[in-house]
Amino acid sequence: MDFINLESIQLDGIREIANIGSGHSASALSQIVGHKVMINVPEVKIIPVEKISTLWENPNEIITGILLDFLGDITGKTLLLFTKNDAKYMVDILLGRETSDAMLFGEMEQSSLKEIANIVVSAYLSALGTFLELMVIPSVPALVIDDAASVLTSAYLSGDTDNIDTVFCIKTQFEFVQGEKILEGYMLFLPDTDSLKTILKALHLD
Repeated sequence: MDFINLESIQLDGIREIANIGSGHSASALSQIVGHKVMINVPEVKIIPVEKISTLWENPNEIITGILLDFLGDITGKTLLLFTKNDAKYMVDILLGRETSDAMLFGEMEQSSLKEIANIVVSAYLSALGTFLELMVIPSVPALVIDDAASVLTSAYLSGDTDNIDTVFCIKTQFEFVQGEKILEGYMLFLPDTDSLKTILKALHLD
């Protein structure tokens, strides 16, 4: 599909799906952490996959990336991105412990971060599936912690993306009301070419 044509398409449908998904994931996270979490989607944009490495402003910043493939009526990848500091804050909140500057990411922290990603991404995919009347099933999450350039160009993305040419970048803000703190990350949605056509057809944008 021609990216130039795709870029001119109104993103209202995708934005609506993202907002529904953020509401679902906020409710699920709120139940787990025991206090209100709000998730906002201030921006949705489309970039060609070859420009994915330019998404993060500082390519040397250490970030976390949690990858989930999705299967079903549509297939592709999602990648949830946070700075390491923000990921650590969310893990501390999830585990019910005092937030600290310690950057330890042991097995417990990694498992908790994967759980957060699974909740958030599953909510988005569920919203997508319901909205478009498609079956979408997420895989088990995989975690990588490295500099942004490495995360965005790693084998996690480049291994089997020959049939992926478009990335939906969903900027996501997490507001933890109890701690009065707002964290920001990205959820990248990378449908393969055939799945992108299926999505646009379901949105009546093909």
